[in-house]
Amino acid sequence: MIFDADLAREILSKNESTGRPHLEILKMRTFGELRGILFNDGASWQRQRRFALHHLRDLGMGRSTLEGIVQREVTDLVQRLRDTAGRPVAVDHFFNVNVLNVPWEIVAGIRFQPDDPRLPVILRSLSDASSRSTGLLNLIPVLLGPQLGAPIAHKLYSGVRRNRDGLVEILKLTLYSVLMDLFTASTGTNSVTLEWAVLLLLLHPECGRRARQELNSVVGPGRLVTLEDRARLPYTQALLAEVLRRSSTLALAVPHRAEADITVAGYRIPKDSRLLVNLYAIHHDPEYWVDPLEFRPDRFLHDGQYRPDKHLMPFGVGKRVCMGESLARMEQFLFLANIVHHFEVLTPAGEKAPRFDYICGTRNSPAPFRVVFRPTDAQAVNESG
Repeated sequence: MIFDADLAREILSKNESTGRPHLEILKMRTFGELRGILFNDGASWQRQRRFALHHLRDLGMGRSTLEGIVQREVTDLVQRLRDTAGRPVAVDHFFNVNVLNVPWEIVAGIRFQPDDPRLPVILRSLSDASSRSTGLLNLIPVLLGPQLGAPIAHKLYSGVRRNRDGLVEILKLTLYSVLMDLFTASTGTNSVTLEWAVLLLLLHPECGRRARQELNSVVGPGRLVTLEDRARLPYTQALLAEVLRRSSTLALAVPHRAEADITVAGYRIPKDSRLLVNLYAIHHDPEYWVDPLEFRPDRFLHDGQYRPDKHLMPFGVGKRVCMGESLARMEQFLFLANIVHHFEVLTPAGEKAPRFDYICGTRNSPAPFRVVFRPTDAQAVNESG
């Protein structure tokens, strides 16, 4: 178990640490063999990760061209929150549909409405894919079968035909496994992060007011916050960073396996040892973070400017850092900034404020709670800004 940020970075930057534990339950989720990206390793993982990254980049990942897809979901979410008209909202799972729609539109070219009857099945399958055997694999053939001419699936299959580097393993089962990893790695974590953000805004209203003041000054009323605004919103960026630190949705990083003996800091780690990085401990290390249990966005501000901290690593670190980090950061910023800009988060009348309580699992989520989203202005949100 690794509890130190510098040690985690040193170990996980080594090629020898890129393995994954070879567990039967992980093979069960991908048709009896290690496939895909998340739990695969070795040459197979390298090929499939490289192949998926290549085509995701073709579709705009890592560039602002995907902002339009995210902004459509932001616009829809803001309207859904306006439609609650001051009624209490159960936050758990509320953000799932809009967060799900981002990768789904990239992969299949379609999006879902909150009342779509297929949605509960999809979300349950995503949960199963994270915690149990096959999950989403049972669903993708049904939903994507007629959609294989859509963006990424078409590119992946076309790439197999064109490729001359021996990527013959990118076949149907492997494609399903890669897609499952893309969905499960992005959807649940981003949804739960937004739930934590709402809870922390409720418990620390002064932070929301300060961010809203900054947003009003930079963005102004009546339009959405965009990526172009981000550089001029240091406190809003610091607010998101502190949400990621304090919540530590992934308390433990995905386990690694030493593919060869590793020597670090005078210690020898034998081949096939499991390497567990305790992200919660790193994010709450009292020797580094002052008052780590306090919610304090200012810890990420220096001379009034936002400064990322290398001890904050919610997407992992090293050779196997999350390949969707850039898209996830875009989503988290745009969703959170627009919630803060357009709404004040309040405890429902007659109810007690919730506590900062964890429900531990594959991802740490807050205990169920309700809030009221009170609009901070009366103007409708314009999708184009």
